[in-house]
Amino acid sequence: GVVSVQNLNGTAQGMSVAGSITDPTKLTAYIATRINGLALVDVSQFTKPKLLAEINLQGTASDVDVDTSLGIAAVAANSGGLHLVDISTLTAPKLLHTIPITTDQVQVHEGIAYAAIGGQMQSFDLLTGERQQILDLGDSPITALAREGNMLYTVDASSVLRAIEITAVGMVARGSLTLPAAGGKIFVGGGIAYIGAGNETSGGFVTANVANPNALTPISGVDANNVQGQGIAVNGSGLAVAVGNVRGPQGQATYS
Repeated sequence: GVVSVQNLNGTAQGMSVAGSITDPTKLTAYIATRINGLALVDVSQFTKPKLLAEINLQGTASDVDVDTSLGIAAVAANSGGLHLVDISTLTAPKLLHTIPITTDQVQVHEGIAYAAIGGQMQSFDLLTGERQQILDLGDSPITALAREGNMLYTVDASSVLRAIEITAVGMVARGSLTLPAAGGKIFVGGGIAYIGAGNETSGGFVTANVANPNALTPISGVDANNVQGQGIAVNGSGLAVAVGNVRGPQGQATYS
C-alpha cells in the first residue's frame, strides 16, 4: 500500500533523487511538476517526506536531473526551454539561466547537461548555459533518454535504441539496435537496457544487452505485456516497478 504522501502544486512528471555531498543521511527528490515548475522534497525518511521548496518555471516541466557538486538542477520544460536552477540552498532555489530550446528530456553528467531536441542530442555547460555540442542522430525524434556512467542511451520514435559515449572531447555515437517495440521510458542498469513498450493500449517492456556500446544486442521481445510499461525501474535484485495506464474500449483508464 501507500507508505507516505506529499502534496505538491502541479502534476509530477519527472523526478531525480540525489544525496547530499555534505550529509550522507540526506536524500532530496527533485520533481518536475509540469506548469508549476520544480519541487524539492526531503525524502531522507521515506515515511515522512517534507516539501522544502517550489519554484515556478516557464513552460511545461517534464524532466529534471541534478549536479549536486555544482548545486545546479537542469529542468526540461518543453517549449519553455531548458532551465538551470541554483539548488545550493534547498529551501530557496533560484533560476540561473533559461536556454531557449525545446526539450522534454535531460541528463546531467560532470557539469554538462545533455538535452534531447528532436532527433539531436545537444550539450550545455551548467555554469554558463553555453552550448558545447550538437550530435545529429537522424530525423526521428528522441522519445526516451537515460544514462549509465559515461554512456547515454536514447530511443527514438522509430524504436531505435542508440548508445552515445561521453568522452573528453564530447559525445560520440556508438552502436544502435532496432527494437521490436517501444513507446515508454528507458532504464539502464548493469549493462542491460529496459525499454517500456506501453502505449496506452498495450504494455510490457523490451530488454537489450548494452554492455558493449558498439554492438547492442536484443535479449528479448516484449515481456510481461500484462503490466503497463510507460515507465520502468529495476533494483538489481530481480524486481522491477512498471508504471502507466491502459485505456479500455471506451477510452477510460482501466488500471495504472
